[in-house]
Order: sequence, then structure tokens, then C-alpha cells
Amino acid sequence: MDSKNNSISERLRLVIHGSMLKDREFAEAVGINPKFLSNILNGRRKLPFERADAICAKYNINRDWLLNGIGESGLNKASSSYSLEQFNNEIYERLEIVRKNKGLTTEQFCNKLGITTAQYSK
Repeated sequence: MDSKNNSISERLRLVIHGSMLKDREFAEAVGINPKFLSNILNGRRKLPFERADAICAKYNINRDWLLNGIGESGLNKASSSYSLEQFNNEIYERLEIVRKNKGLTTEQFCNKLGITTAQYSK
């Protein structure tokens, strides 16, 4: 699998796919402007080393693989480390944004969702 992904942009696309995020969400999660990420993915810009380090740390990716295509990717580890806990935290954070935008208390929000406050908490 690794030998078929010869460019950084191809390897980065695999990481984004494995994160189960949209490009924009992934960019924001690793501190990259979405337009800049698009330029990286299209080969118009280079991935800065500090952003590569952030991606590798957040998604448990082998830095040598991401930057140079050397070694194992770590993608299988990344998929398992980005597990239910991280997913639940992201969903909770997004729901909190919706709740606050609607001006609802937690109890009111839970009633509208048809769940208990215990089910809603982190």
C-alpha cells in the first residue's frame, strides 16, 4: 500500500480519509487554513514541517512515511486511536455549538433531542 502513494499529497489524502473528516474540518483540526490545505493537496504548496508534525502527532502517523514515503504509515493505528472517544468528543462539541446558538439550556436541548441529560454529557 505505501509504495503506491508516492507524493505527500497522496499520503495526506489517505490521512484525511482515515480521519473521517472533510478537508475543511481536517485543516482546522491541524491548524491549517483550508485554502492552504487545498493548495498542498493540489501540489501548489509544500506541507510545512511543523504542520506535518502536528498531523503525525494528532493522528499517530509515521512522520517519515508522510514526508518521504518511507516505512509504515501508521494509518491502521491512526484509525484505531481515532476511536469512539475522540468521535464522541467531537460530536459533543458540535452539539454544544448548536445548543448555545439556539439559546437553550442543556435540559431544554436534551428534551428536543429526546434524550436524557446523562446521555448527553461527555
